Amino acid sequence: MSISSRQNRRRALWRKDPRCFWCGKITILRRVNGGEQHPDNMATLEHIIHKMDPNRGKKMSKNKGKNSTVLACRECNNSRGSTSFSAYKSRHHKP
Repeated sequence: MSISSRQNRRRALWRKDPRCFWCGKITILRRVNGGEQHPDNMATLEHIIHKMDPNRGKKMSKNKGKNSTVLACRECNNSRGSTSFSAYKSRHHKP
């Protein structure tokens, strides 16, 4: 996905609901002038489905990638790392 495609997808998800998928915090699209470079509440794209489909053992088609992204704050996206969706979701729930 190109940079402009990612930005457009992030913007579209943010307009739909600006809250983080994991913690429910309101996210921002851009930093405020003079603010920190990458604030923790900066909106990021979070991939919630891995490229390998565990049920099939095959790579998923590229078309499914668009449906596997959600909006997450930078803090949650970075803290998740490579933790599986179900393991991370059980530790983090929306208030």
